[in-house]
Amino acid sequence: MKQYILPLFLTSILMVSCNKDKAEPSVSVINGDIEKKMEGWEFGSEVSDTATPNDFAMGFTAEASSSPQYSLKITCSDVKNPTSFGYFVQKLPNANIAKGAKVTLKVKIKTREVLGNGISIGLRGNRNGDNSPVFFKTTEGSITIKGTNEFTEYETVINSYPAQIDNLFIFLVYLPETTGTVYFDDVQLSIK
Repeated sequence: MKQYILPLFLTSILMVSCNKDKAEPSVSVINGDIEKKMEGWEFGSEVSDTATPNDFAMGFTAEASSSPQYSLKITCSDVKNPTSFGYFVQKLPNANIAKGAKVTLKVKIKTREVLGNGISIGLRGNRNGDNSPVFFKTTEGSITIKGTNEFTEYETVINSYPAQIDNLFIFLVYLPETTGTVYFDDVQLSIK
């Protein structure tokens, strides 16, 4: 009986190490529950005419949340420039995601009197040294996120992740020609 214990033990170690190689990649959203203020998130805005930008109010707030206490907020009361939009972004450098993997971004969103083009979420992949995206997958044009709604989960999916992506970006977007208030919470990324 003792003669079988060592080979059995070695075989089990080998099987465990082989299974570790096949484990799903792990890419974590930094501060996805938005409980650590703006940690991991940056706010940006784009406008083609810088003389008349929209006045976006944005930040970390306790006004609304889906869990436990805080969310990210963007609001705008007047569209001064129809090309101007605002967004929160998080860059996940060296996202070790296998080619062909299914990548899903899920975000809980609450809207209050959001009119116009509305809100979208998106994923963008770039290669180092290249600012043009290899892909940009967004809910814009396919899922309407506006009006007044309690926290609802929205998602966008990349069914087959391309090879050689060095940087993955998560975008939470306040689209052009939009007014009202949006709250973003519980940002999750899953990889299969």
